[in-house]
Amino acid sequence: MSSSANFAKYIQLGAYHWAGHASAPIRRYDPEMEAHYLSVLKLASRALGGLEGRTVLDAGCGDGVLLELLARRGAAAVGLDAERVGLELARQELEKRTSMATLVQGVCQALPLRSSLMDAVFAVEVIEHLDDPERFLSEASRLLRPGGVLVVTTPRRREDGVPRSPLHAREFTRGELASIITQFFPRAEVFGFCHPLAVRALYGVPGLRDASLRLFKRFSRAVSNPCAWLVAGAPADRCESLAGVAWRGGHDGHGRRG
Repeated sequence: MSSSANFAKYIQLGAYHWAGHASAPIRRYDPEMEAHYLSVLKLASRALGGLEGRTVLDAGCGDGVLLELLARRGAAAVGLDAERVGLELARQELEKRTSMATLVQGVCQALPLRSSLMDAVFAVEVIEHLDDPERFLSEASRLLRPGGVLVVTTPRRREDGVPRSPLHAREFTRGELASIITQFFPRAEVFGFCHPLAVRALYGVPGLRDASLRLFKRFSRAVSNPCAWLVAGAPADRCESLAGVAWRGGHDGHGRRG
């Protein structure tokens, strides 16, 4: 990961993920940003039968939004980030909310934690920033207990191959993401987010956009966030983001298939 480029945003913007969080004022609340956190929580909770009492790692935790959501669900959360400024922002935000998490400085390709420690490893919008995603997947498998799960989200690679951000080292199609994960995990599923087309149509009508957007945000926060709905077989051009879940298999410490 290009540290100087990727983490200058925290120096410039502060804890910007919290600005779009559900606890933010409705005008700033960003359902699409929150969807990535909700989706990984849903996938992990379903796979593990709940998160309460589970030991979990948020790899690339940034300013700590997911850590707070995990703490609320009773998980023992560890947040890892390469940059001290991100960890300091996470500490400050968690203290404001009296949420507990262990914060560790380190890189995803060499996780400074002992093997078979975690029930779940999360990587929200991280894998696309890594120069060596295979190394991270190997490390995630090492950290997981048998039966543990890895959950990632990442932007889907466009058909024209143009990166969605100049900060991305590598982007994936649905098939490519499944293929790279199953090099290290015997079982994986990759979903597409149902947005943006169907969701954005709800508030894209000229003349009604502002009112529709406010209504949509209120519904997303109070009832159910449609941006977090995941589908297994949506057409690729209807999904800007992907969510993958993988189960650690075997007892060899790696989960790699022979």
